[in-house]
Amino acid sequence: LYPNTLLVPLMLVGPNVPSSPDGARREDPVRQIDLGRTLLDLSGLYSTPFPGTNLLEEGKGNDIRYSMSANGTSAAVMTSEWFFAMHLKDHRVNAGFEMTIAHTTELYDLQEDPRCLTNRAKEERERAREMRRMLVAWLTNSEQKGWTVTRNYQDLDALEQLAALGYTTVAPQRGARTWIDLDCDCERCA
Repeated sequence: LYPNTLLVPLMLVGPNVPSSPDGARREDPVRQIDLGRTLLDLSGLYSTPFPGTNLLEEGKGNDIRYSMSANGTSAAVMTSEWFFAMHLKDHRVNAGFEMTIAHTTELYDLQEDPRCLTNRAKEERERAREMRRMLVAWLTNSEQKGWTVTRNYQDLDALEQLAALGYTTVAPQRGARTWIDLDCDCERCA
């Protein structure tokens, strides 16, 4: 979820894509759904319902970006100046055996520390608290689509067996569950 994997350059070349000698350039962040909307429009499918905005149209993207890791183990919110990550569940990091403790948070000043090497959550408690509030609001308002709800119990049995053998980092739980426990009163969530 860190900026070095989230901030990926995007280049569009092809029929109907406007070009100039030095190319059109946008500095604002775009989303994958923006690419989908752009490709539909370039194909002439303007009326096809799809979220996002056409990247070739003028406009400024949203400065606040949210992201969720695979298996819903971590979530993050990023602005142009700050990056905040929260680990929602215990999970292995860097394919090693070190466990990340659930509910830990990280805050990085992207202007001074773009590689996210120095966690500033303790020094910037109020900023971390506000960004955590933003992230929790996003998580609780997000529609759950498959990452946290398992519909097929045969698949769930197979996933539990794979987790027991160590082939997956997150053992699934029966039934629906939310991204985050809003009633958690652990020290980290206080």
